Amino acid sequence: MDNFQAIGQLVIKAQDLLDSIKGGAIRVMQTQFDALKVQFTDKLGAVNTELASFVIQQKNSVNTIFSDPDSRYQKVTSLSVKVGGDVDKFYPVVIRSPLSRISTLSIGRDVHFDGTWKGSMMSTFKCSEHGWGSRRGMMILERLRTRFHNTTPDLDIIGADGFLAHYGLSGSHPSGVVVWLRGGGYTYQFHSDGYPLKTVNEHINVTSTTGADISVCLGGYSATVAGSTVSLDIKTVRDTALVPSISGYERA
Repeated sequence: MDNFQAIGQLVIKAQDLLDSIKGGAIRVMQTQFDALKVQFTDKLGAVNTELASFVIQQKNSVNTIFSDPDSRYQKVTSLSVKVGGDVDKFYPVVIRSPLSRISTLSIGRDVHFDGTWKGSMMSTFKCSEHGWGSRRGMMILERLRTRFHNTTPDLDIIGADGFLAHYGLSGSHPSGVVVWLRGGGYTYQFHSDGYPLKTVNEHINVTSTTGADISVCLGGYSATVAGSTVSLDIKTVRDTALVPSISGYERA
């Protein structure tokens, strides 16, 4: 064997050795890569499980908010109510408040409701009905403002007592609180931050409980339900003890 043949064989052996080394390295790298891929898949699966659990929790929280929204999430809407009857009378208007907490009830009217310069009123109450004795009912007038103009129609009638004459709890039925508002076709807007007011019933003679959110009792109210007799009469003057001032009352 000459030198060239010997060199050729050494080159072939060197190539075989290099190919073996490269192949082994590639196999080692492949093994490491497969192991890393398994670890990554496991981690990704765990993250997906945690993410799915988080999404479900947030979805349930949102559903809870919308199934029982409090005043932070409610759209503020008012219910418009026209009280008929005679302008020199105050009629009992029953407002439902079926909650186990104190809510804020606002009742008001714009100065141009029902015509030009017909008079404005803004009032706010803190209230909660007693729910047939299951709760401690209450109704407190917090503030009242009334405004007229020297051209206000019926000024000689409404100027002394305004639009609100009396307020209080309805008793066992109809369930709610009561305000006595001036009749004669005046329009009032009602808003409660605790219970959405949506429906109105106007009755000439009410002799039983009603399912409306607001009931205007143009014939007063007198009924006996489950042995409990409740009467809400029509008033002709303002109760100055409960409503001491129509122009600028604010509870201390």
